[in-house]
Amino acid sequence: ILPQRVPQYAGFEIWGKTMPAAVVSGDFYDFIPVSDNILVGITRQSVIEIASKELGIETDERTIDRSEIYTADECFLTGTAGELAPVLSVDHRPVGSGAIGPVSAKLQKLYLQIARGQREAYHNWCTFVDPSLVETARK
Repeated sequence: ILPQRVPQYAGFEIWGKTMPAAVVSGDFYDFIPVSDNILVGITRQSVIEIASKELGIETDERTIDRSEIYTADECFLTGTAGELAPVLSVDHRPVGSGAIGPVSAKLQKLYLQIARGQREAYHNWCTFVDPSLVETARK
């Protein structure tokens, strides 16, 4: 997935304003900060919380230089429609191994389980809909 490029802000790349990026480099887990003019999204905040609670990963928020994306072990985007989408390459250069990284894969799996109501500890994040109401609404 290659996010849409938008103009630079103060010399730094802003990737996918509606799907903020995160970069994994070694033991550093960095999210682009809200102050970089990105969408303050519930998916982004959810992934940060899941990373902390489920994987013991503490994240930081800071401006990420374009060169850091080139040399990162992993990079992913978060958003309502894309959920947690790994970035496999940027400017025809692979990010990390060019495949989804282990942290991205774990977070993506956890996020999807939570969103589908498969993790009881997070049921308060979900709004369950009675299937009979869906059928009634379709008629």
